[in-house]
Amino acid sequence: MQEYEIGQIIKAKITKIWKRFVYLMTIDGRKCYLSVNEISDFFVSNIKEKFRVGEIKQVQIIGIDRNLLIVSYKQIHPIELKNPFDYKMQTKDNHFDELLDFVEKGIKYGK
Repeated sequence: MQEYEIGQIIKAKITKIWKRFVYLMTIDGRKCYLSVNEISDFFVSNIKEKFRVGEIKQVQIIGIDRNLLIVSYKQIHPIELKNPFDYKMQTKDNHFDELLDFVEKGIKYGK
């Protein structure tokens, strides 16, 4: 059986769809669990609208519980994230004053 690690991106086949989660299986027979919370940051009223039994999906491993892989779909599909960026804007030394001066000079130059 293949060794898996957290953060690894894998392909798995959907075997069962429930109301709040999806079961998938890797090519080597390892079971994967995908919670509705890891499908999308947006409300998912019906998982069957996004997934079908037999489809192969690319997912990311976010946890390992004995022989069960806990996976996420949204982590590698940014369209499913409300905010796909994980950076924060600096509050100090952001150089907005220089940008404002530059823009004002450009506006004056254009008149």
